[in-house]
Amino acid sequence: MARRNKKSQPKNDGQNKWKNLYKKALSDIVHLEEKLKQDITFAIETTKREIFFPLLEILDDLERVIFLSKDEQKKPIKMIREKLLNILARYGVREIERKEGDQFDPLKDEVIGVINGKANNVIRQIVRKGYMMKDTLLRPTRVIVEKEEKEK
Repeated sequence: MARRNKKSQPKNDGQNKWKNLYKKALSDIVHLEEKLKQDITFAIETTKREIFFPLLEILDDLERVIFLSKDEQKKPIKMIREKLLNILARYGVREIERKEGDQFDPLKDEVIGVINGKANNVIRQIVRKGYMMKDTLLRPTRVIVEKEEKEK
């Protein structure tokens, strides 16, 4: 049997204690850095949504002006609209591609009206365009859907 030096025993215990504290502190710092990165990313994305949402309302206004304008007046307004869409696209904002006849998607669409008909949950009118920011819904598409009329 090997004999231990009693004087070195407490020194090793102290070293192990400090080594374990160091490892725990290092682990805490790594976790804190990861949490901080997540919080910063979340804050940036939230700020972008808050900035982009009012710009989408401006796009809606441009769409209405284009719809109501005479042909010769539409071109400059369309150019402004395209420029704004290109700026938004640089930040990952894109229009949700929906059209009349598509199936209603509760993850991307908001129903604001229902009409009776033969089809069930089919989009009959798009009232306001929806937008995504990367893979996150920024604003749902507002739609009127057709519901199957039940026979009495």
